[in-house]
Amino acid sequence: MTFLNVAIMVGILLAAMVASMLYYGSRGKKQIRHLFDGLASAMGGGVAQQNRMHYPHWTTQVAGRPAELFFYLSEGHRKTADIVYLVLATPIRLPSASLVVEEGFFTTAPDKGSFNAVAGDYLAGLMPGRYVYATDEAATVALFARGGLAERLEPLGRYPNIVLGPDAITVGKPYGGALDLTPERIGQDLAALAALAAHLETVAAPPADAPPVLARG
Repeated sequence: MTFLNVAIMVGILLAAMVASMLYYGSRGKKQIRHLFDGLASAMGGGVAQQNRMHYPHWTTQVAGRPAELFFYLSEGHRKTADIVYLVLATPIRLPSASLVVEEGFFTTAPDKGSFNAVAGDYLAGLMPGRYVYATDEAATVALFARGGLAERLEPLGRYPNIVLGPDAITVGKPYGGALDLTPERIGQDLAALAALAAHLETVAAPPADAPPVLARG
């Protein structure tokens, strides 16, 4: 067999592998689009998808609050790379960001930089079974103290990654298949997310008798 024959065979095999990846990737996203359409039909909202090679994106309203569901391909800070995450989010305004992650879920990945440089400082003892990181220690400790967050986060316990603020609450988990996208399960999760956001807005707001903040001239 000549070198040219080998090169041709390798090219054919590579082309077949790429075609297979594209086919199964497209088929998987087609199934997910079907599941998203089912969510929209059951719970309202709209589904957008750039093309069949992109994951769909669902936006809706829960208890009068905007919410969205989408997928994110993560390459960092876990024991394996390229994890497809299912993500739920709703907007909120908080003074700073706090990251609440399941113990042992993340690990350092080479060439990804310092985890604490992104997540903030580690705060011990705020929630059993979870590591808490914060960019503003005082603000996060106050939220946990006033808001009873350990109990409020329990309904979202199947999501190992929870980000609180500064402009949204975002929860994520590795996608586990169609059972993750049933209207019953997503409905419960979005209701818990909306309730958490409403609660945080209350406890994060300054007291009614707080003195006004004066602009500096």
